[in-house]
Amino acid sequence: MDTYKLCARVVLFISTLLLLAVAPLASAAANETVSDDPLAQPLTSRLFEKAKLTRNWEGPNFLLIYPKNKTKIQAERIRYAGVTDPEATVRINEKPVRVFPSGAFAGLLPLKEGENSFTFTASSDTGSTAAHVTVIRKPSPKTLSSYPLNFDPEVPLEPQENLVLRPGDILAVRCKGSAGQEVHFRIGRRKIKHPMPEKPSSETNNIGGIYEGSYIVQPLDRFRDATIVIFLSDKDPKRKAETISQEAKGKFTVERRGQPSVVQVEEAFTPLYTTPKGRARLGNVPEGVRLSAVGLVGNRIKVQLAKHLFAWVPKSDVSPLPEGTLPPHSTINSVGTTTGDEGTTISIGLSERLPFCVRQTLTPPLLELTIYGANSNTWWVTNRHDDQVINQLQWEQPEDGVYRLKIFLKNPRQWGYTVHYVRNTLYLFIKNRPRLAAAPASPVKGLTIAIDPGHGGEALGALGSTGLYEKDVNLYLSYYLKELLETNGAQVILTRTDDHDVDLYDRVKIAVAARADLLISMHNNSIGSSTNPLRPKGTSMYYYHPQSIELSRDIYDKLLAMNPPLHPFGNVELDFAVIRHAHQMPAVLVEGLFMSYPPDEMMLMDEEFHRACVRAIYDGLVTYLNKQSM
Repeated sequence: MDTYKLCARVVLFISTLLLLAVAPLASAAANETVSDDPLAQPLTSRLFEKAKLTRNWEGPNFLLIYPKNKTKIQAERIRYAGVTDPEATVRINEKPVRVFPSGAFAGLLPLKEGENSFTFTASSDTGSTAAHVTVIRKPSPKTLSSYPLNFDPEVPLEPQENLVLRPGDILAVRCKGSAGQEVHFRIGRRKIKHPMPEKPSSETNNIGGIYEGSYIVQPLDRFRDATIVIFLSDKDPKRKAETISQEAKGKFTVERRGQPSVVQVEEAFTPLYTTPKGRARLGNVPEGVRLSAVGLVGNRIKVQLAKHLFAWVPKSDVSPLPEGTLPPHSTINSVGTTTGDEGTTISIGLSERLPFCVRQTLTPPLLELTIYGANSNTWWVTNRHDDQVINQLQWEQPEDGVYRLKIFLKNPRQWGYTVHYVRNTLYLFIKNRPRLAAAPASPVKGLTIAIDPGHGGEALGALGSTGLYEKDVNLYLSYYLKELLETNGAQVILTRTDDHDVDLYDRVKIAVAARADLLISMHNNSIGSSTNPLRPKGTSMYYYHPQSIELSRDIYDKLLAMNPPLHPFGNVELDFAVIRHAHQMPAVLVEGLFMSYPPDEMMLMDEEFHRACVRAIYDGLVTYLNKQSM
């Protein structure tokens, strides 16, 4: 072979490796669609099949899934995953690793700070194939020496975001700098020094130089977009006195109005977060609700629901009302009910839309509707003797501006509720339990069941060691479950029927529009970038609302009883958007197995396992429904 041909082959070889071993290939593969009948073709790794079609080298087929070249990570280790021909051997920097019968290989790689180079080599009788990647481990947090004086450039000064506070609120200031020194901060043009003591190393993982201070906002403060400057001074008397300073990114304003600002919700489902940065929430409020705004941290507005209860809403979800707008308030005169075959509707008239929360308990079977900004003038509460859902309504006023309606239910199990405004009347609809088919028919007969195949389109979900897409597995399992349910008389709605993504809230809207009795969201699990892929494994179930606990438990028990039994990973309450938003029906999320664990991934590529898995889900559903008819 002449020199030109040799060079050309080398260039082609390297280019192909970069394309297959480093590039994710996700965008190209995402454009391929599953056929109209996804069960008509075997489930395989689309990435690996594409790699085999486009290969231009001698040696075994080979595809490195993770890590990608130039990956940056702060952990002490990183997981790896890839696939080759099952008969091939794989070495990483000449060290042999296990190849599973599927051709997958996975494990952990130790990292030193800085650049780490790895060569993955797959070998067989046909030759060898290699891929080279560099992983960069970011420096771990360290104690800065006491001298020379420095602020740690890797740790931003806090506050990082603009703040609007009121008298009595606490301004928290934080920095990391040279250890063992004297630190204070100043606000705006004031010369007052506010001390920032160094935190004990026992509270900071033995990292020194972390300083924190605070200031309680005073009634006469008039700060507006004030800067917060932190001063770090050398306290060693043997050296010449030296001080350095740095300004925090966030500005500080004191809101001194005699009454709260009022904002109005402009989005359909605005969350009431419990903290300025977390994801836990008290509930959601619909469009048109008015809220008393009393502060700001970054992109979240602090709102006051009651005397001692506050929440945070996204700034982008609300608009300010004119200055002088009265804080939201209403009296409640009466509570009405309307009954029907499908359930009971409670109606509460208000003078304006107020924020509310619904809390559900199982023992006793109870719904609590709490309306903030409302006071009772309730003289009429309708309790109907023919109501099949509600046993009794009972109102209470636990504190000024907080109205609570307790709804004691007749059925020990709950089937969902909806709550919404029509003009200024708040309606709470509570579903009656559906009529279940009598034996010998399956109890699913006549029910409408929504199945949600997770992810889809460009939303790939988890990626297996062979490059298997979670979105594909979810769709296959959903079709098998659909087939089984329909065979037994259920009407089944799929939130997606092919390879395209659907918004999380739209998935619930599809189920609600179909008047589904139950929702099952199909997923499969994975791990983080520094977790050992050979450890987390098995099946798990997730629920959010109490009404879904029993359904989740019954399906989980059947999954664990499969033959061979699946490894238990847990039955967990978790804040997944689909099941959180689906309070209109019992809703659960199935995480079948771990895509990241090669033996689990092998099962997820097997049609026999698919059918056994959905049979277990079906059996759990039947167990749950049979208890409902008792």
